[in-house]
Amino acid sequence: MDRTATLFLWILALVLVQLSKCDASIASTLTNPHLPFGDINVVVLTDVHSWLASHRRQEPYMDADLGDVLSFWERLKYHCESNNMDLFFVNNGDFVHGTGLSQMPGNPSYLIPLLEKMPYDAVNCGNHELYGEANVQYMMRPGGYIDWWGDRYLTSNIAVTSTHNIDKTETLFGNRYKILHGNESKLLVFGFLYDMPDATALVKIQHVEDAVQDSWFQNVLTVEHYDAILVLAHMDLVDPLVEVIRSAIRHRVGDGMPIVFITGHTHYRGVQQLEDLTMTFEAGKYLDTIGFVSFPRKESVRSTNSSSLFQHMFLDTNKKVLFEETLGYTSASEGETSNGKDLSAFIEVTREKLGLTQEIGCAPESYYVERRLEEQDSLWRLYRDEVIPKVFATLETEEQLEEILPIAMLLSKGTWRYDIFNNATLIADDIMVVAPFNDTIVYMGSFPASVILQVNLTINSGESKFGTWRSMLPDYVLIGDVIRENPSSTNLYHLYSHDFDAKHVQTVLEKLTPDATVQIKETPFRSTLLWLTFVRENWSCDGALGRFSDWSSPSKRTGDPNPSAISMRKRTAAMALSFLLAATAGAIACCMFTAKKYHWCKRARMEDDELMDLKGVVPESAIEVRSDTSFSDEDHDIL
Repeated sequence: MDRTATLFLWILALVLVQLSKCDASIASTLTNPHLPFGDINVVVLTDVHSWLASHRRQEPYMDADLGDVLSFWERLKYHCESNNMDLFFVNNGDFVHGTGLSQMPGNPSYLIPLLEKMPYDAVNCGNHELYGEANVQYMMRPGGYIDWWGDRYLTSNIAVTSTHNIDKTETLFGNRYKILHGNESKLLVFGFLYDMPDATALVKIQHVEDAVQDSWFQNVLTVEHYDAILVLAHMDLVDPLVEVIRSAIRHRVGDGMPIVFITGHTHYRGVQQLEDLTMTFEAGKYLDTIGFVSFPRKESVRSTNSSSLFQHMFLDTNKKVLFEETLGYTSASEGETSNGKDLSAFIEVTREKLGLTQEIGCAPESYYVERRLEEQDSLWRLYRDEVIPKVFATLETEEQLEEILPIAMLLSKGTWRYDIFNNATLIADDIMVVAPFNDTIVYMGSFPASVILQVNLTINSGESKFGTWRSMLPDYVLIGDVIRENPSSTNLYHLYSHDFDAKHVQTVLEKLTPDATVQIKETPFRSTLLWLTFVRENWSCDGALGRFSDWSSPSKRTGDPNPSAISMRKRTAAMALSFLLAATAGAIACCMFTAKKYHWCKRARMEDDELMDLKGVVPESAIEVRSDTSFSDEDHDIL
């Protein structure tokens, strides 16, 4: 055989290998995954809040990122299809407000290309998607997030309000429902959001109680053909609205139809059998949980004791749990797919481009959100006793208010979202996950301590707005020396809040002090900036930064290439080029082969004109800006 024929065979073999990798990376045999399979099986993610890169920095046990979840799904999906089993993948909303991936540059332009790599069968809308106009506009733009999911993006009670028309006509924000087709079953899926009162004016949230009375909802239940009903409900596990939806469905379909509610919003793991053929299920938060539920088709229901056919599992986002204990691989790496590994790399490249991995300080100890206010390791105590006095009080004094008074601040307990850990050098993103909203601090006026204490008492009375999960903290936390005052004290305090909470605080203040002037005056200060400044100025690492080793650096490499190796490379350059072209062709073919099924080829990379770096978002006084990224003055300066 001559050299030409040999080279041709090598190229052909390499192309075939590349093509085989597309399927082989997914099509490995799983003997018996440890999951409670049923007629219909659903994998669930909810309230991810941009936590795509895993919790491995803060909590090493939770080391699986979104790429690992994709690998897990692809392996499991292939197994189910090979065994003629029905498996669906759903996301229950709230993808923003959690990490720096969604905080910068004020819209989700960095985050969405990562999310679109996931092959969800149905996606619900959460409340956090609807707070800001910039976020909604970005989602709605032609070819954007909503268009990407098409009829898989479900918004059964959300409409778009056109402010350009006098009559403010409404159009659908997403699709009202979808029928998912499996090998053996058809699944009717809805996507509801709770009665959200504070969404941006660009959308209208229809009350769930009204939506289930609409003719379209009644007709879908009676006209469409399906074997079970799945309700993606972005609300608490046992929110009264769950019962509203359940009752409306039962009124139309009778008692024999299986119904499963996939709930969320309240950030915990929970499950409850509401009746023999109805289950409600919530699967955690922040990519700490992969939920799995299975349930019967209607035709499988043979008795009044069918609740045993509804099963579930909560899977920790730990590689060993996912790939070894659940899928049965001998090692986690064996379970990874090429798509999953590519997504993991894409996430890290994006975080580095944003500067989220820049080191900024070292915490003296760990601080936790869910601690009582007076506990030493309480994050709220840290904010009250150190961040406010050392940073905000100084900045406020520089603003030179008319009268120098002590500070009081009233914030909702959801203001801070995550803990600070001292097991590694802090990077920018470690602080952004604590304060992901970048709220504006607002001034509300000066009031006697007695009034502020009464506001605090009033605003924390009644039913918690945070669902059925019981917290160690009140719904609103009062900060400042005012907490030590006598309830009848007339000592004056400057009262502050965050823009998100200010309207509620203002309403209570006006009821208690009808003759007082209650203002909402924006200050130049932002919540995330206060934390970053505090860490930068007060938590130095004393020269002992725990930097990760850069093994790709030339200074880390050992040995020089020998001359014979260089000569060999010159003699085989043409062959190497041929192999490279073949590999490229194979990779393109692979991508085309898998794109239809796994939604991978489109938007395989972010366009440079959609990317904005850290400069202007986090001030240079807090973080050194990467010098290899571009920035325009037109970009959003949200800090």
